[in-house]
Amino acid sequence: MSIELDILEGAPKGPWMLETPAPTTLVLVGADEELTGIAQGLAAEIADVVGEAIDVDRPEATPQDVAWIAALHVPGLPAPLLCWPESEAIEGTGLPEELEHRQGLVVQTLLYPGDPLTCFINLARLLAMIDPKAPGLLDADTGRWLDRATLEQFFLGDAVEPQEDVLWVVEAALADSGRVLRSRGLERCGRCELQIGPVQDQRVDAAADLIATLAALSLETPLPEPGVTAEVGPGMHLQLAQVDTCASVVNAQGAPPEDILQRLSEGVGAMYRTDRSARRSRALAQQTWVDFIDIASLDAHECLVEVPFEDPTGRATQREHVWMRVREVQEAAVLAEPVHEPIFAVGIDTEPQRIESTEIASWRVVIDDQVWGPDHLAALQERLRS
Repeated sequence: MSIELDILEGAPKGPWMLETPAPTTLVLVGADEELTGIAQGLAAEIADVVGEAIDVDRPEATPQDVAWIAALHVPGLPAPLLCWPESEAIEGTGLPEELEHRQGLVVQTLLYPGDPLTCFINLARLLAMIDPKAPGLLDADTGRWLDRATLEQFFLGDAVEPQEDVLWVVEAALADSGRVLRSRGLERCGRCELQIGPVQDQRVDAAADLIATLAALSLETPLPEPGVTAEVGPGMHLQLAQVDTCASVVNAQGAPPEDILQRLSEGVGAMYRTDRSARRSRALAQQTWVDFIDIASLDAHECLVEVPFEDPTGRATQREHVWMRVREVQEAAVLAEPVHEPIFAVGIDTEPQRIESTEIASWRVVIDDQVWGPDHLAALQERLRS
């Protein structure tokens, strides 16, 4: 049974876009028997959540070893949900043993290429709401486990949505002269996967960050045509080349962009970010500012704040994010000084200056060379208590 719906109407066009996105598959782990017993039971639960009737299509034949399979048409989602129960859906996935033996509700659909993140959030939210006791969702495309706490914080709450990279993972494979890194999950967003390499081990983290940032940017703006140079950060330029079915990140000579990787590795380069990720990062950083102040007050670890500065020349509406090291805590504010030399944000005082929560884009805490940010606050606080 295939999903047939024109979700491409109004979808973005451009290089590195696929004609049709790949299906995405989520598994609701430990689903209640009312959801996995019969298709009508699942439809009824979804109808209670969305407040509208759910149309159910059944195939003429049910695949072997599957109790039932059905396509549910849910208002607000761009494509039907192809659903079926599976007792061994997560077996061998590496999840805790107590989870592997639970019944799973498999849900397969298509994400809208124009806004795959919102579509994914809505889908995950719906599945989390139809069974509040289910321990979590397995993203079968990336292998990512979204436990109940994560669902409650980022999918069911109103404060901060999940990061864009919830849609993909970046994997590294060993090659003859280094490692090749490749995204997995962009095809379900209607885009070609990205890859870079081979790169040396000391550049792997920077290459992964580069892929993740380009992947996020591709959700808001088309990536450059093959062979066309694009600026991805102040003074940082690259191209994309077709390699098999992937868009390979290269420099003008067709090799990995070592200059960008070096700058990112040394912490002296910054890439442009999407408007969405900037809003999210700022909201989460400001929401957790009081906790950051408490940690910085300990005066035991390196603490930094990210502060955006506008281009002072007025020639372009550019914004540079400058990392500043905290020197002192002053009640609900900090005194901080720039860590690196700004590229175009000239005139920034090199002496410590007062920074308040409304001025920051993010914050970081460094402990034993491990970097912690707002997304990892709970784990950071646990680390500090240990």
